[in-house]
Amino acid sequence: MNKHAFYPIIIAIFLSLNLLSCSTIERSVSLGAISGVATGAIVAPGFVRHEKKQALVIGAITGLAIGGIAGYFTHKGLENRDEKIRKETLFNMENYGLQKPLGPKDDTPPSVLNPKVEKVWVEPKIENGKYIQGHFIWVITDEARWNEGEMKKKESNKEKENDKEKTENTNGNNKGGN
Repeated sequence: MNKHAFYPIIIAIFLSLNLLSCSTIERSVSLGAISGVATGAIVAPGFVRHEKKQALVIGAITGLAIGGIAGYFTHKGLENRDEKIRKETLFNMENYGLQKPLGPKDDTPPSVLNPKVEKVWVEPKIENGKYIQGHFIWVITDEARWNEGEMKKKESNKEKENDKEKTENTNGNNKGGN
């Protein structure tokens, strides 16, 4: 085999090194195809005794097809895996040491306090010729309302955390300066 037959292989290797970051399907297929061409061009001539140039071409074409298809399916498999990991992480953030963000992104409302209800006894009476038996009635004396104490507690906790972070940052800066 002459020395010029290796030029396409060397070019293919340099191109594949340039495409190593397969962030798109096109790059994945290209990398697979180029790797397949290089592999087919190197391996195929070793299997035949005569017509090595023809074996090189056939090996390169076969490698191109197989490598391109492999690059496509590999990329799709990685996309599916990444999507599954993203979903798992988002729905189980606490398992990864992450907490739901607080503050403006916290979309949970404060709790609602129950209304105050009083039980009142009504004495038996006769009204318009009818006897009304004594009974209890329940009266709502105070409506349901937002728990403002909980809101103030959340704000107080946020202020304490902010003060703590400021103190830690200040102490860290002072230690670094000495």
